[in-house]
Amino acid sequence: MGACVSASGVEGEEEGARGRAPTRASAPVDAALKALELDDPIAFERRVRALYGGQSPAHIRGDCVLDAGEHNILLYEQGRWSLVERDVLAAFGSALGARVAEFLNARGSISDAFAIRRNCVNLKKVLLHAQYDMAIVEKKLRRLSTFYRSDFAVERRYAFGHRYRSIAVAGARAKGTFLAIADARVFIKQICCVPRLPSQPRPKRLASMPRTLTTHGCVKRARARLREQTPTPVDFAGAHSYAFDPEDYCAPNLTDDFETLMREVQDELQLPTHACAFIRASLIARGAAKAMCIRRECEAYARAVDAVTAIADATIIALDKEHKDPDAVLRDEMKYDGVHAIEHEPTQANLDALQAAVKVDVARNELAGAAPVAREMAFWTRTILANPSSVLFTAGDCAQATSFVPDAFALTDIIASYAPIIDTYHDAMIADVADYAQSARAGGSSARASSSSPPPWHVHVAGPHACSRCHASFSNLWINQHARVCVVCELAARAARRCPFARPSAGAAPCAGAFCPHALKCVACERHSCAQCGITCGDAEDFIALIDAIDARAVFLDFDRTICATKRGASPLPRAFQTMNAADVEALAEARSADEDLIATLATHENAWVVTRNPNTTAIEVFLRARGVRVPRVARARKGESKGRAMRDVLAASGFASSGDAAVACAFADDDIRELLRDDVRDIPGLRRMLFTRRHRL
Repeated sequence: MGACVSASGVEGEEEGARGRAPTRASAPVDAALKALELDDPIAFERRVRALYGGQSPAHIRGDCVLDAGEHNILLYEQGRWSLVERDVLAAFGSALGARVAEFLNARGSISDAFAIRRNCVNLKKVLLHAQYDMAIVEKKLRRLSTFYRSDFAVERRYAFGHRYRSIAVAGARAKGTFLAIADARVFIKQICCVPRLPSQPRPKRLASMPRTLTTHGCVKRARARLREQTPTPVDFAGAHSYAFDPEDYCAPNLTDDFETLMREVQDELQLPTHACAFIRASLIARGAAKAMCIRRECEAYARAVDAVTAIADATIIALDKEHKDPDAVLRDEMKYDGVHAIEHEPTQANLDALQAAVKVDVARNELAGAAPVAREMAFWTRTILANPSSVLFTAGDCAQATSFVPDAFALTDIIASYAPIIDTYHDAMIADVADYAQSARAGGSSARASSSSPPPWHVHVAGPHACSRCHASFSNLWINQHARVCVVCELAARAARRCPFARPSAGAAPCAGAFCPHALKCVACERHSCAQCGITCGDAEDFIALIDAIDARAVFLDFDRTICATKRGASPLPRAFQTMNAADVEALAEARSADEDLIATLATHENAWVVTRNPNTTAIEVFLRARGVRVPRVARARKGESKGRAMRDVLAASGFASSGDAAVACAFADDDIRELLRDDVRDIPGLRRMLFTRRHRL
């Protein structure tokens, strides 16, 4: 990196830490001040405001950054250093603007901060895919441990104790792994979602680290089993890990880097106060201040995870020294050889010792499953910080085709390590459960009513919930509560390439045609993304990431239940909105639930359209203007028409080819799978389709 240049053009010498270089500033050139009107605050503001909001290519799309505040901050395009650079060059001219931009990036490492943010966003998606995969693994192990629980019954003298023990150990570890992966995703998402306004409080989960880490809770539960409590640098004697203190709600954001940069701008560039205020506003509106905060939060997260993981490792070692595991109790005190049932009735002392060992073993194995994930997260968070220019993680919404991680990323191997236990016992378990379901179908009652005594696992499978397909009754673990489909019927439907959750009806299911033959999942019901099928699933954040990834030349958004919470063609405003004054209309529009990120996309993308069947197009346009979209573009597809026709018309009017081999990168989001599956929509060259779902906020 070369030497920094002050506003007056005087070069400074480069120095060490993080590429920062002090500059020797001198008074700005008088001629430059006059040309840019820097000496007149009112004239400068008037000139800067004129740069924004117009329709000509010379104007910057969207509101002026000076107007950014809590009420409209989400309407500003953000996430790239080039946006800050564009603002600065427009406000200060090519010569002085280039020097200011160079100074900002050299001192604040802003482009690096944006790169760190991108890696964190992609890591969050990788963790979401891992969480889905691990949830399936953990549920299979939970079913196995429930099914084979009778192996460990004293009545059977532990005849198959070795089978149950191998499943139980894997199940406890899998629970810890799942909790740690889900926790890592929550924290990385919290880091990515820190407020864009520096004045807003720090997210409470981050403010209360490490107490809110799931691994902290696992350590606390395991340490409760230790006979000898040793002091640790992290407090485990306080409140539950998910409890928040009053001060957690008002902790200040980690804005030290940003505020330091602004002081350096003021002191060394020697620009007028109003010019510095513009720079500050641009850094905030374009997400640079947020990116710098994300960098600090990543550092804090890595430190917290490192501290807790070190104590987790020490706790596991201490538990192993202090306590026998259940296998040792069975072997040493009950003379169990791991194959045959024990010969003698166990004493009460034997049973008490085994029960105590099992409780310690559960806590120990849960911690042993969580600690490697936490250690992996600390390592890769530090790696992201140390290599900001490297693209370490790339993730879309389809884990099978579009997620790329470093070769050394161990999370996939951690999840795969549970496969041998599942592969050994799962098919036999499902076969037995299928026999139970078949006997219930044939006899009109459960296996309990048969003449022969039911198998020992029957009590763990039978329950009050009837499957809507086979009509056998199951307990909660074996049936999907939403669709009322048992695990046997679910697997059979998948094998037959049918959605297992589509309710039988006279007509076609709403998800007809949405079953993915590659992963044997329903795109609509299970929100499964498949690159080969050409449909991804996600929320507004995912859709915006898709737009950026493909550099979409056109964007199409459904209105009802996508942009706005309206349903079935309802108007977003009252019928008499045209007779109301502007302030009342704006208040009503603000009160209506809508997705701020999608509205920001309409406000900032140069070719973003609403494509809707809602007949209230005038009300939609007024609603969007009231929410900050200066020029709303609304295309209506009438009843019986496909939205594909409206999108092709927009592409043709925009000068893009919409047929043949010429593909134009564009994106379409709709909450109705049927709109995405229409032939004329699917056949638009270059169109990426997303099944939209509302974001589940933390």
